Amino acid sequence: MPKKTVKFLVLGCGRQAWLAFFPWIKANPNARLEAVADINEDQARRAAKEFGARKVFTDIEKAIEQSEADAAIVVTPPWAHAEPVALAARRGMSVLCEKPMAVNSAECRRMIEECEKNNVLLRIGFSLRFDPGYEKVKTMIKTGDIGRVFQLRAEYDLWAPDLTKSPMREIIQVGGRLRLSHSPDMGAWRVNDARAGGGVFFDHGIHYVDLFRFFMDEDCDVLGGTAHKVVPTRSFEDHASCMLRFESGAAAHIQTSLSRWSARDEIEQGMINGSGGCIRFKFDPSWFLRGYPHLYHTHARVWKYGVPSLILGRWLPEHVPHGPAHVMFKRQIDDFVSRVNGSFEPHPVFGEIWGATGHDGLRAIEIAEQVVSSRIRR
Repeated sequence: MPKKTVKFLVLGCGRQAWLAFFPWIKANPNARLEAVADINEDQARRAAKEFGARKVFTDIEKAIEQSEADAAIVVTPPWAHAEPVALAARRGMSVLCEKPMAVNSAECRRMIEECEKNNVLLRIGFSLRFDPGYEKVKTMIKTGDIGRVFQLRAEYDLWAPDLTKSPMREIIQVGGRLRLSHSPDMGAWRVNDARAGGGVFFDHGIHYVDLFRFFMDEDCDVLGGTAHKVVPTRSFEDHASCMLRFESGAAAHIQTSLSRWSARDEIEQGMINGSGGCIRFKFDPSWFLRGYPHLYHTHARVWKYGVPSLILGRWLPEHVPHGPAHVMFKRQIDDFVSRVNGSFEPHPVFGEIWGATGHDGLRAIEIAEQVVSSRIRR
């Protein structure tokens, strides 16, 4: 029996849409880009021309009302997530919403309520779940490869200058005019816009809050957290860390920073300790600066330290598949399409659970709120 073609409406045509959604909708034989919407009409028309959208809108409400889409992907800035998700749910559309889910937990709850009331699917774009390296880590934990996990650690470190001062201010302005990015401000709103809800922990730390909950199949509580504003002109934290405790007693430490001078290149890595071994992972996120073709060669690398390592005296690499079929964004779209058209097949190891639900998105924001509400030092 032929699978239903899922018609998509993409709300927001900035850089993330071009990296994470447009190419992979086009690549999926059971998906079609029905319509796009962006307040920047030129931006929306460029996306429509490149990826074959039938309709172009500059008003999100009209796009939801007038398009004939089955599903909406919300890739607007986080302060503009709640209302489009609610409107799409009322129209009976399945929804894939980019992370962070919203700027606060109250908005997240409203989004969940609207989707549940209208019986539509809601998924949150925690794309790292679909990275083949992190799939490997999840599988190793699930199958008991390192025994009982008792500690997890992750760090995301980047050095980013003050974007409000020369020469960065002028570079961003020129880059926007020359269309060096699909976002007019080159993404500077992530640290400079007071509407964003939070800074580096809200934007990226929540990836590891979600991943660790995904790895452990457990919820967690915040034991403590701290948030710093190293660059005073930023709207929110640019350095934050937290300690989490899982239901099993396992402890986790997550650190995120935009202000570590020792991290002039992005560093994203971590370690998971179990009673029978240890997993180390490292992710190279610099593809984000180079564009989506480089995604084909990007994934989390994984090593294990177990009994053979004691004999050999070194970490042993785990095989992680990569290439076009294994790009995390492609897999995220493929999973979502299969959920919408009813062709989903459970993962051979961890079953039904793969994409993040609205409740996963809410929990990540609840934890981020606790961390960021710690007294910010200036």
